[in-house]
Amino acid sequence: MAFFILLAFHRFFRSTMVFRRVWRPRWTVLKEFFRLGWPRSLKGLLMNTLFSVTALLAGWLGTQSIASHTV
Repeated sequence: MAFFILLAFHRFFRSTMVFRRVWRPRWTVLKEFFRLGWPRSLKGLLMNTLFSVTALLAGWLGTQSIASHTV
């Protein structure tokens, strides 16, 4: 992504119309992405958090518990 940003500011591409439309965000599309994406992001956050907490709790039981939990 950084490469394309540098390319957009290069003097050769500055005069072309290649990167002109990229700088205008479509807010309706971004709102729709956010509306559809936040439940999935929340679900992923909760799953990863609970898995980590479970692994820490299983650590109190010993190495066999951790090995069986990660399988």
